[in-house]
Amino acid sequence: LLGKLVAHGVVGFYMVLCVLPLLSMSMIFGGMRFTDVVLGVFAALNIFFFSAAVGLLASSICREKKRASTLGVLIVLFFWQLLPILALVIRATGGPRWLVEVLAHVSLNLSRVSGIGAASLLPSTPMWWQLAWPQLAGWAMIALTTWWLPSHWHDEPARKRWSLRELWNRLSLRGPVSPLELRRKLLERNPI
Repeated sequence: LLGKLVAHGVVGFYMVLCVLPLLSMSMIFGGMRFTDVVLGVFAALNIFFFSAAVGLLASSICREKKRASTLGVLIVLFFWQLLPILALVIRATGGPRWLVEVLAHVSLNLSRVSGIGAASLLPSTPMWWQLAWPQLAGWAMIALTTWWLPSHWHDEPARKRWSLRELWNRLSLRGPVSPLELRRKLLERNPI
């Protein structure tokens, strides 16, 4: 399981590391401090780890690649945008403040690092939490994957796909029939 996570994550890890010189150039030109560069790279690596763990969970739930990709993207969007939007709606409707705080802490609220998305409109969470939460959630996703796989992932024979003709025959002739039985039933009704 961890081997699959590492094997699929190497390319993304190197892509995140490729951004480091570009961020360092902004530090050299005076736009960012060294701590901002380090926090940005660390936050990007944390989000990458969380996304890879979500992808691993999604691929263990869905057998088809497109469905697994869609599920992974939806889970990441849930934590990144949907939870902050839900917190903003609850805050705007006068909901309990503790619920807004919980949703702000559970979302991927990187407003101090990136400043984009609906999470930037929420009350800011401590920086240590913004960097620790993706790690905790990523390891939770890996633990959930480890629990899910042994009980749900078994070799199964390929399922026969339904065709429209078979469905029509089942509905109109009341059950599965062979070609010979179909001919007999049709000839009994009207031979001409």
